[in-house]
Amino acid sequence: MKQNILKSFLKSLGVRHTNQFSNEIYMNHPYKYSLYGISKMLEEYHVTNVGVRVSDKDIDRLSIPFVAQLDQDFVVVNHIKRKDGKVCLMRNGVFSSVTMNEFKEQWSGAALIAEPDLMSVEPEYWKHRLSELISKGCNLLIGLIVCAILCSTIYKNWSFYSFKEAILFFLNLAGGVCSYLLLLKQLHISNEYANKFCSLFHQKDCSNVTDSKAAKIMDIFSWSEIGFGYFVSNMIILLFLPKMITYLALINMCTLPYTLWSIWYQYKKIKQWCVLCVIVQVILWCIFAVNILVNNFVLCDVFFDHILVISAIYLFPFLIINLLARLLSDRNKYRTKAWLLNEFKMKDGVFETLLKKQPYYSVNRSDSNLIWGNPNAQIGITVLTNPHCEPCAEVHKQLNELLEKEGNRIYIQYIFSAFSNELLLSNRFLIAAYFQSDRKQATTIYSDWFEKEKYRPLAFFERYDFLLNTEDIQLEIDNHFRWRMHNRLVATPVILINGYKLPPEYSIQDLGYKINEMQSID
Repeated sequence: MKQNILKSFLKSLGVRHTNQFSNEIYMNHPYKYSLYGISKMLEEYHVTNVGVRVSDKDIDRLSIPFVAQLDQDFVVVNHIKRKDGKVCLMRNGVFSSVTMNEFKEQWSGAALIAEPDLMSVEPEYWKHRLSELISKGCNLLIGLIVCAILCSTIYKNWSFYSFKEAILFFLNLAGGVCSYLLLLKQLHISNEYANKFCSLFHQKDCSNVTDSKAAKIMDIFSWSEIGFGYFVSNMIILLFLPKMITYLALINMCTLPYTLWSIWYQYKKIKQWCVLCVIVQVILWCIFAVNILVNNFVLCDVFFDHILVISAIYLFPFLIINLLARLLSDRNKYRTKAWLLNEFKMKDGVFETLLKKQPYYSVNRSDSNLIWGNPNAQIGITVLTNPHCEPCAEVHKQLNELLEKEGNRIYIQYIFSAFSNELLLSNRFLIAAYFQSDRKQATTIYSDWFEKEKYRPLAFFERYDFLLNTEDIQLEIDNHFRWRMHNRLVATPVILINGYKLPPEYSIQDLGYKINEMQSID
């Protein structure tokens, strides 16, 4: 997975954001591989931006930082060294610089410039930030617990440790780190350190090796999983069972033929070096050399229970790593499929085709006077909702966000339902709020109600002096009831687009991208 261009640009702009939320927005956005998509994502952060095309490719005309399209990639241009004639940029998560001429040759002339202000911040930033801090705190706590266990083990087994165990432990630790970075490469999880290692010696990437057919055994177990599990098992033996170090040496000797095959395969078959892979092979030979120097290949009695313990130590970590790797791989595949579905949904004509296959319900402006947005708009979104329905509360929040962006091009019409006659008082109150207050106050009342006040309705009613039993309110309630009976709709929420039920493949957030297409729907 390439480095998130949205996250890189937000960081360069100094806009407050969190890693998880920015990644989720980027991964699920249907237009993430276009400047238009990046622009729409920036709007979520309230960042004013505009796409431009510089015909003469005069980079000095653009304010820095900006997003530029180089060949098929998007990069963030952070700095221009005019004296050196170089452009400093971030491509795929890696900082680099190119000459001005190279930049202009690759640049299409298309760019996205942005200007954040005091309002530019991630939606619900502090909530996401707190969640991120709690997650980091939990990870830190787990790390401290592991360190405490390791320190306790070292203290208890101190008499068995010597300089040779320390050397072997740090060699295996280095091998474990390299194998872990290789595992991230295999799973297409971007990592700054893995990218730096793999770009050494002018190598483009390690992915050609980690994604090759030979990188997996029977297309199930990868060499990076085996390597990571192997080094972890070695460290377990060195820390907890130093008396069994002979078994470690014997198993290490069995790995050496693999190192020769790996080097040969990269040199002859792929014709590209994986720097991390080569480092792992070197570490295996270093471990072998240390074992010879300290005479770890001593004859010892072989016991059946020792074989069982050693087998468990080498198998269990590997199987756990393989299971976790498959889970992460499945998650990545799901995300890819979800994005492909989102991309397909946004293709011209798909939305209209699916919408017109949905049930149609007769609806017009006289069925409900509770209308938000532009009453004269061509696009009408009718919502059958219930003031005490939990999913309806989420729908209201999403509709509010849609109104903020597209309120001049759409109208949203509310029709109320109720679980029972006893709860009709809530309907009366919300209708009264619409009729007897201005739109700004009514919007605030509706938002407060669906967010939290529906759980304590009577206390909320007492804050306002609305008349709940007027003739116009009763007429509105009767109109809502007749419409529901005529269309035989009971369950809530129901969302209609010019009378057609919203296809289940689409969400309210998706409608923001289909406004132009919706205008042609009768």
